[in-house]
Amino acid sequence: MSKRLRKYLDSQFTPYQDVEGINEIKEQLYKDLQEKLNELQSIGLDAEEAFQKTVQSIGDISEIIESIDPDSPDTQLLTDFSKSLLVGADLRNVKLVDGEFKKSALEGADFSYSDLTNCSFESSDLRNVIFEGTNLTDAKIVKSILGGAQFKEAVLDKTLFDRSDLTGVSLNGLTLNNTEFIKTVLEGTTFKHTVLKNVSFKNSPVKEAVFDSAMMDKLTYALLEGYDADLENVTKI
Repeated sequence: MSKRLRKYLDSQFTPYQDVEGINEIKEQLYKDLQEKLNELQSIGLDAEEAFQKTVQSIGDISEIIESIDPDSPDTQLLTDFSKSLLVGADLRNVKLVDGEFKKSALEGADFSYSDLTNCSFESSDLRNVIFEGTNLTDAKIVKSILGGAQFKEAVLDKTLFDRSDLTGVSLNGLTLNNTEFIKTVLEGTTFKHTVLKNVSFKNSPVKEAVFDSAMMDKLTYALLEGYDADLENVTKI
């Protein structure tokens, strides 16, 4: 359990690895959390419940960082994660506006409920990444593989998918505003019960996508109709 706790802290502090004194802060926090974990287990909580209550007690990591010196440039969030190895990383609830991931290994990483506004993912492995509840407004996903990625309740306003592979990915139940798909693989990609407003599919094989029960504005409908997409059971709004 101690190894799991340390791994969790490492993932949470990844965006701040260049902050002066960060290792000392992380080590002290680890000791405090280890004590809390032991205390919870001593009163009868099982290992999993004790761990979850312990990590939930951390709160907002950014507030901890800012407490060092809120005016110091050293507390600025690291934004360039190019060529980083973050396979399976726990990055839930992270605020990472303008982040850059180029040729990054992110398979299975968890970005649930994180703010990734205007982030860039280029030539990255995004297979099985969890974007549940994630804000991907203005994000750019270029030349990346997303098989198995999860987008439940994600915000994809003005998100760009450019030459990426969304094979079999579910975008069901989302609301897409000004989202762009350019030369994107959409084989088996599903848009069931999805609301599409001003969404474009330039040079993307929409005939291989599933739009059953989707709702879309007249312009998006007309564009998809021109590309011979299957629009049976689609509602125009």
